[in-house]
Amino acid sequence: MMTFREKAARLTQLTTLDDVEHGTLKTDGAQNHHLWSDTQYPHRQLVNRFRAEVKDHYFWQQRFRCCYCSTELQPNARVYDAEHILDKSGFPEFMFHPENIAVACVICNTHKSAKSVLTDGTLRPQTIPGTSTDYKILHPHLDEWDHHLSFDEIGRIAPIPGSTKGPETISICAMDGINLLRLSGHFAAKYRKRVYEMMCKVVTYVSPSKIDDTFRIMRELAEQSPDALAVVATLKDRVAQLQAQRAADAAAARAAQVS
Repeated sequence: MMTFREKAARLTQLTTLDDVEHGTLKTDGAQNHHLWSDTQYPHRQLVNRFRAEVKDHYFWQQRFRCCYCSTELQPNARVYDAEHILDKSGFPEFMFHPENIAVACVICNTHKSAKSVLTDGTLRPQTIPGTSTDYKILHPHLDEWDHHLSFDEIGRIAPIPGSTKGPETISICAMDGINLLRLSGHFAAKYRKRVYEMMCKVVTYVSPSKIDDTFRIMRELAEQSPDALAVVATLKDRVAQLQAQRAADAAAARAAQVS
């Protein structure tokens, strides 16, 4: 049984910085979001201490798992990121606020980047929004992971039926890539890279013939691995769903143009 991250208790009192030092970071950071990584910043040591403390706090609070995909993280701060829930480029005034930080795997953090995560994308909050409904994605401190996402029988990350945050988090953090990597693991070792590359392409195809040809090759490669045949069938169903959604979106766009 795969385990998942826990909702983190927010870090409310720093131990490595006093209030004056923390205030300096918050004031300076609000003017320049590049201070997070600027090696020439005069108070660079304060940044390092702040980052180390918040990463350590949330690593253990989150059950040493990524706040979004629940991938297990190793206890080495170099291999996971301090994730700004409200991105630091768009909201530099919250960059050094521990309540706006979690820890995430590099993949989720990179894909989420500066994407909007607030329910009201036009909102410019004066303080960090503090309720779950303020966010359209799964919030590391306000939402339990398993209320919105789950691992299915073959290890993919899937939304809980009825959750709007689940699909939104999967989309914003591009978790389909993580899912495809896990699916490719069911194939024989010598085929995994090739299958993974095909999987990444087939979910983007619109041509029925290209889709059929790709799945034919996958089935041939799966014949030596019984579990892989079920994976191919699962992925084929997923591609069919994507095709249906694309057709529905196209029809809606055409209807909107007519009206």
